[in-house]
Amino acid sequence: MFKKNRSMVALAILVVVSMLASGCFGPFKKQYTLTINFVPAAAGEKIEWKADKEAAYEFELKDLKAKEGYEFVEFKDAGDFADLVYDEEEGKWSIIMDGNKTLTAVFEGVPELSDVEKKLAEILEEFGKLDPPAAEEKERVAFFVQYAGIIRELDELINELTDEDPDLELEGLDVFDEIVGELDELVEEAIDNAETAISNLDSMDVSFDNLDGVGDKIEEVKEIVQAAKDLDPEAKITVPGDKSLEKFLDGVEEKMYEAIVAKRPAVEQAIVALGDIDGIDAGKAEDIASARDDVAKIRDYAPDLEIRGEGKLEAIVAKVAGLLKGAAEEKIKDIPKTPKTKDDEGFEAFEEAVNEARVAVDAALEFDDTLVIKDLAKLVDAEAALYRLTKE
Repeated sequence: MFKKNRSMVALAILVVVSMLASGCFGPFKKQYTLTINFVPAAAGEKIEWKADKEAAYEFELKDLKAKEGYEFVEFKDAGDFADLVYDEEEGKWSIIMDGNKTLTAVFEGVPELSDVEKKLAEILEEFGKLDPPAAEEKERVAFFVQYAGIIRELDELINELTDEDPDLELEGLDVFDEIVGELDELVEEAIDNAETAISNLDSMDVSFDNLDGVGDKIEEVKEIVQAAKDLDPEAKITVPGDKSLEKFLDGVEEKMYEAIVAKRPAVEQAIVALGDIDGIDAGKAEDIASARDDVAKIRDYAPDLEIRGEGKLEAIVAKVAGLLKGAAEEKIKDIPKTPKTKDDEGFEAFEEAVNEARVAVDAALEFDDTLVIKDLAKLVDAEAALYRLTKE
């Protein structure tokens, strides 16, 4: 009995397995493979989709997962599959899977500007903004300073490409050649300007009296050389003695320092000659101002150089400035009431007082132009009145 039942169970299992394997139901339902190949192969990775037997399999373009930089063209040999249908409204393809099928998706590279083309387009666009071509020199130079590095880099890349392919054509290349030529001219001009400025500096008399002139020329040289370097960091600028610019300028500044040191004894002696501060009066204002200005010049170029009597001079300067300011304010105070006409008895006294006040004010401000003179407006009004009376 047991053997008979066991045979029947085995038969039943065999029937079920056969039914499953035939795809009638369950996990063994019959499926086919839809394979998608790519042309060119770099456009994407081969796809294998499982689809139910006799069913319509649907997919969209995005499902192909093509690589960036490629655009879909068509399915090659799609005519071999009359059941491959594209629904434009839905944007989907469908194909009846009545067997394993293979489609070839054809793509083409999306035209993209190379780095060279992008940079070339950028340069041409910015250069085109310099309209009209005879734009102000400052505007053109500013353009080349900003884009000099890119222009040089681009020029090298284009030369490399044309060496590899002499027939290479790039849009706007003729205009770019003109840009490179203009940059070369500007660099050459900037180098000439720098070398001329350096030569002029080299020929200058480096003396104490000419320190400001030499100092200004040094700053001018630095600015002009920097202008050349802005256009071409590799610009070769000739310096006297085949020195570096830094060493050349250091040499000039050493001469300036030597001139200052040579002048110092005379400045110290001039301070001594002013005498004691208690005996100082405004009569020595000119000598005091001269000593003060010499010390100030030394401080501009040699701030740490010791000068004997400098503290004493500062006290003398402050005292004389106060004396001159007080004298000017007193003269302004003494200006009498404005006469009605130039024939009035007090006209001459008025005229004299106004002129004396102006002389006193000018002397004070010449000694120290930062002084604030009290009631200066009164003098200005009196001078205006005096001018009006003399014209009547």
